[in-house]
Amino acid sequence: MSENIINDIVAYTLDEALVSNYYLFRVPPLTIVGDGATAKLGEHMKKLKVKHSFIVTDKVIVKLGLLEQTLRSLKKMNIAYTIYDEVEPDPTDLMVYNGVNFYKQSQADCIIGFGGGSPIDAAKAIAVLVNNNLQLNSANIEENINDRPPLVAVPTTAGTGTEVTDVTVITNTTTNVKMVIKHPLMVPDIALIDPNLTLNISPYITAATGIDVLTHAIEAYVARSSCTLARALSHRAIRLVMKYLPTAVGYGANIIARHKMAVACYMAGMAFSNAGLGLCHSMAHQLGATYKIPHGVANALLLPHIMRFNLLVRLDRFVEIAHIIDERFEQLTKKEAALKGIDAIAQMISEIGLPTQLREIGAICEDFNMMAENALKDITIKTNPRSANIDDIIKIFESAY
Repeated sequence: MSENIINDIVAYTLDEALVSNYYLFRVPPLTIVGDGATAKLGEHMKKLKVKHSFIVTDKVIVKLGLLEQTLRSLKKMNIAYTIYDEVEPDPTDLMVYNGVNFYKQSQADCIIGFGGGSPIDAAKAIAVLVNNNLQLNSANIEENINDRPPLVAVPTTAGTGTEVTDVTVITNTTTNVKMVIKHPLMVPDIALIDPNLTLNISPYITAATGIDVLTHAIEAYVARSSCTLARALSHRAIRLVMKYLPTAVGYGANIIARHKMAVACYMAGMAFSNAGLGLCHSMAHQLGATYKIPHGVANALLLPHIMRFNLLVRLDRFVEIAHIIDERFEQLTKKEAALKGIDAIAQMISEIGLPTQLREIGAICEDFNMMAENALKDITIKTNPRSANIDDIIKIFESAY
């Protein structure tokens, strides 16, 4: 082996050894934010050379007329469209497969996910599968697959943040398990944030989706793989939710509160998509699949308990969270201050009308072991800051009961 080759090997090895604080940060190439911004969607679709859009949504969205401005915007730019409105809450693999077949029949060249987390999650899965013969029976999709058509996400709730993430959540109808599927192609090309679309959401759904935003922000802030960018976004999202969610729940016509919640949702989505989530989501997925409750409600039931569990390894960051939400704690220890912040969050969850005990949703203790086993298999648990075993998870379910 020549001296030059040996020198190169040594140099390459040193280069790799010197890499530290390394992380990737994925976000949509284009984000459009503004009250009434759906009127601009057609213009941006035209720049993608789109001729026929495949709109993935649900029947409630169509019935409420929320699509009308978007359809006018497409018509203005001479962009044809086909509507697939068969998505239901907690989209299943069968809904996705049907959407793929419908897309291929439509001759469309772009996919728009329009609605809450369910239609957008379904749209993301459909987009990835139309050019790939894949089955949604695993949380893993190989990195190198065929490209997808252009993908646009238009959320009508301030909750899941799926319009910005590289994740989709699809229920496997064989196992009745929510699969968290992660792939770079899941990140939309365009995310359009129009707070006007959220104005008619009921107080209960506003509360549930808002706590989903808060959970995303908090879990990303303390996650094992959190980073400076993610924590900066989470910091602001936590503050916005704590300030504006009560107003959005109590007076839904307040466009300022709706706008702030929509922005908080997007920021928290960017944060957790890149930093990861944690135990709250891995357990909430099981509650949702087992008892058919909204994902945000499942998070609300668990979040304070998970925060207390993670306090052992993230004390300083939970003190910071207490600062973020403006709790005062002069002459308190760090632990007392952190617990005060957690208690303030638990109180807000109760005040906005969400359940605070598992017994309120009809949960039974006999299901805890099964749900704990499935939570350990959920991909989101990998970035929880504190290790958890099945006994830990069962105890958390019991404390929330």
